[in-house]
Amino acid sequence: MSVPVIKAIGPRATPAQIAKALGRCEADVRAIMFPEREEPAPPLAAPNPAALRSWTDTDMSILRLMYCEAGATADACAHALNRTPAATKTQIRKQGLQRTPRSVAA
Repeated sequence: MSVPVIKAIGPRATPAQIAKALGRCEADVRAIMFPEREEPAPPLAAPNPAALRSWTDTDMSILRLMYCEAGATADACAHALNRTPAATKTQIRKQGLQRTPRSVAA
């Protein structure tokens, strides 16, 4: 607002008084003075508790036994360990686990 308008209506003027002094409608003045708040962001989904659990030595032993020696798939290992398939595949890659070739009985 310009200085003459403030002097004319005072610093504690209501939206109706400001609208009258400016020749605008009160709704326009209220929209400028009190903008609508944006919707709050939806809360984030709760993280999977298993994802927060670190891999223990026991988990790694079971993974090695199932994946390397028994030849189970990463998905089967994930199900047995109550982990996501992506987390299990990541551990297999990080630990450098390789399946042991099975000998064929003749």
